[in-house]
Amino acid sequence: MEKARKGGSDAPYSYASVRSSAKVHPAEKFSCTGCEKQADAPLAGCGWSAALALLVCGHGCSADAAIGARAFAPPEASSYTVKPAEEEAEAGDASSGSRPVTVALSEAAPAVKPGVQTSCTVRMLRTLRKKEIAVFHFRCCGKRRCTLLWSHSNAVDCGLQYALMASIAERLQVDIISYDYPGYGCSTGKPSEIDMYASILAVFEHIVHIKADHDLVLYGNSIGSAPTLWLATYVSSSICSVVLHAPFTSGVRALLPPSALGGCCAPSRVFGRCDPFDNRARIRMVRCPVLLLHGTDDQSIGPEQSSELLKNTPAGAINTLALIAGGGHDDLTESEVYFSSLNEFLPNMPSNRLSA
Repeated sequence: MEKARKGGSDAPYSYASVRSSAKVHPAEKFSCTGCEKQADAPLAGCGWSAALALLVCGHGCSADAAIGARAFAPPEASSYTVKPAEEEAEAGDASSGSRPVTVALSEAAPAVKPGVQTSCTVRMLRTLRKKEIAVFHFRCCGKRRCTLLWSHSNAVDCGLQYALMASIAERLQVDIISYDYPGYGCSTGKPSEIDMYASILAVFEHIVHIKADHDLVLYGNSIGSAPTLWLATYVSSSICSVVLHAPFTSGVRALLPPSALGGCCAPSRVFGRCDPFDNRARIRMVRCPVLLLHGTDDQSIGPEQSSELLKNTPAGAINTLALIAGGGHDDLTESEVYFSSLNEFLPNMPSNRLSA
């Protein structure tokens, strides 16, 4: 493992500003207005820029729709089913659209390893975008060090990651709260960038409601780095830290090979004003420690994207990039270096559990 360290300072945090922004941001449309002003750049990246322009134009000139059609890959079928909880004690919150449910995993979901004692409860939450999302709360056995708000990667849902979450929670002695984006698992609607942001906001509000936010760590895996950094720009001064697992710098950069990003007519310049999932811009506003985890053999999102994100973190806090030798995009959790890096980075002292 290689580590690079880079030094954020505290910034004022307003909880109301998060909800206010979430109401505004979903109304925004990522379009190519203004991008054509940069289209007279030299021809270095014209081929890729032209190809992306055709893709965007084929989706109503909306970069959000074009990227969404390529970026999201929910499983063909949910790996679990939900039904209303029978226990009267598990009361829901009608005002927020929160309701407890029971879950049945399908045969597609890996079995939890014998001996793992992590427990899990599941709720459906309603977002500001009127979608219902499934939220899984994994509780480790004993005292927890912190709570991870986990935004998962593509092509999976919480059922497919159930066994993994249970094992990680037990091994690291943490609680994990994970959720499915709209269109994934049993969450309603279709996936989109703005619905990802509305979803993580709903989960964050739930965490605040159950008073589990005092030792909160935001964790984003691959495409989950986008909602993680979106939320972190508002709440980073009030949380412990952020973990980015195989993240990317932006939507355009994630879709293209490094060779396509050079030159003044590169897509990253031509489409700079309508580049969705702009993690590179957002990480500059994060005012808490950040750990980036990336495999050196990641063929989906190259480790150079984590290096670029590290360069854009603000000075002050100790931010760390852990490069895992031989690691790919989907197998970092099989590495001992992965766990040792998290053990070193996460809070060391367990805290008393706050019940939901």
